[in-house]
Amino acid sequence: MSKPMISLLHATAQPGTCEETARRWFERAYHSHAFPIEHVMACEYVSFPKCPHSPFITNQVLIVSGGSPVSGWNSAAEFSKGKILVMMADDLYPSEHWDREIMDAIPDPEAAAVLWVTTLDDHGKDLWPDIITHPVVTRAYLNRYGYFLHPAYYARFSDLEFSDKAKQDGVVIDRRGKIIWRHEDHQVPGNWHPTTSRINALHGMDNQTYIKRQAAGFPKEWAVWRP
Repeated sequence: MSKPMISLLHATAQPGTCEETARRWFERAYHSHAFPIEHVMACEYVSFPKCPHSPFITNQVLIVSGGSPVSGWNSAAEFSKGKILVMMADDLYPSEHWDREIMDAIPDPEAAAVLWVTTLDDHGKDLWPDIITHPVVTRAYLNRYGYFLHPAYYARFSDLEFSDKAKQDGVVIDRRGKIIWRHEDHQVPGNWHPTTSRINALHGMDNQTYIKRQAAGFPKEWAVWRP
């Protein structure tokens, strides 16, 4: 494959579904030769098996046992090769020809930019209309920001800090309502996946991290989340 233009960053604790997730994105892509796509998967736990060989899986990264979802996305970003990075998830469904929509929206992939799309829940509601919940980021802005998501967080509020910083930096391209992706989360409340339970349990800690970092002006140190 030629050098990718778009890197799908996939942090997951469910590698058994990785091919299905990747297939969903590749089958909905426009697939112009002008912007090749790669899929970089980061597994949260080294004990999990790799996905089977698949034309949809380009690269796989295994991160430390007990690592956070944020560390997964950061690891995937580190190993990616594209100029435009997309934060994907197991339950996220893109729009038809999502890759062409991204390329049409970002006029210069070499410039620092963050694309803001609408992400709906499985009931068709945008629960976080003021937060860039699944950012599309150029590598130029990744290098400027320093990381895909700040590593002091386990999961939640990392996207809130990212949103605040991207808006302050004046790099946001707003395509809300024009590019629409949706979540289809079929987990049953009270019977969560272990990673979801841990995200919920650490909600308060991530909130406190955000409050402290916001008060300090979001310093650009490499603070690492520790269990």
